[in-house]
Amino acid sequence: MDNLNDNLSCGELMCGFRYGLDKIWIYTVPDTDNIGYYTGWLFVFNHTPYFYSIAQGSEGLNTYIANTYAEYLHSVGEKDCIKNIMDQDDCWGLDDDTSIEFDEAFTDAMIDAGYRQDKEGRWEYKRRKKRA
Repeated sequence: MDNLNDNLSCGELMCGFRYGLDKIWIYTVPDTDNIGYYTGWLFVFNHTPYFYSIAQGSEGLNTYIANTYAEYLHSVGEKDCIKNIMDQDDCWGLDDDTSIEFDEAFTDAMIDAGYRQDKEGRWEYKRRKKRA
């Protein structure tokens, strides 16, 4: 019998950072059928997890995490830095100023963790060169 706990772990931590008073972590979620691949990301905002599928591709990771963060802020009653997008009750985004600041914090955290963006906007891990 197969071990039912195979690949149920969260995967690897991509990066973690603070934005204001909030702590944010991003984990990869492994694919249970295709070892070595992942199905999405787990965004954790102050210990509140949100799963985001990779179905749309990794090129928009900056946008995905910003929109999910806006959803989190809405769920905890923070209304000052978010706006309703597309006039839908469940569709929230960060306002312009917050979006820019949040993207800078996220990008800095990813670069500090060893990731770089390619020409299409995908984040790729680049191993750090060891000094001789």
